[in-house]
Amino acid sequence: QAFKRLNRDLKDIIAVTLPSKITSQKTKSDALILMERLGVTSLEISIKDQVDQHLKDINHEGDFDITYENAQARMRTLNLMNLSNKYNGFVLGTGDMSEIALGWMTFNGDHMSMYNVNAGLTKTWVQTLIKYHSENDYQNVSDILINILNRPISPELKNDQSTEDSIGKYEINDFILYHFLASGAESKKITWLIKETFDLKEEEALVYTNRFFDRFYGSQF
Repeated sequence: QAFKRLNRDLKDIIAVTLPSKITSQKTKSDALILMERLGVTSLEISIKDQVDQHLKDINHEGDFDITYENAQARMRTLNLMNLSNKYNGFVLGTGDMSEIALGWMTFNGDHMSMYNVNAGLTKTWVQTLIKYHSENDYQNVSDILINILNRPISPELKNDQSTEDSIGKYEINDFILYHFLASGAESKKITWLIKETFDLKEEEALVYTNRFFDRFYGSQF
């Protein structure tokens, strides 16, 4: 939309997919189709060999651990940053406010960009925007956007990975984030609010509250 308002050629937007060994075929296919239909420049760079070589260089044992996960994110950022130098452009960030608040992004990986367009939007708000655009401005990619919405949220850094299995439902985390940031609610009040709003047991509400604040303050860098 910004490029159209500036009468800029959409081919000046360089969209890059950086699949690894873990990337699902459906995710990669949707990304490539999305680029083609939007009329932007499309690049595909496999990071599998790059990641394998890097892990070999640091004598990593090959387990699917945090090192393996973050190596992929950091390798992607390395490629994107160097492409931005090559094309005299800048990297648009993808991390949203929910991911930033919960530390669900890789430091020196997708944590970094020249301009993060989603930093002020929660995950549920991003989902709402995707749904809106699928029904209005971008009907030519409606099927792809619906595919994205219906797929479990995942960084796809290891097999069968679901973000909400690790940090809980974004609907509840974003609810906590709002009442904490906008209203200054403390943990006791937040626990009561999510218990009543989402019909949770006391212990379930406490898990959400404690996990949120542990991650929020643990990731405040």
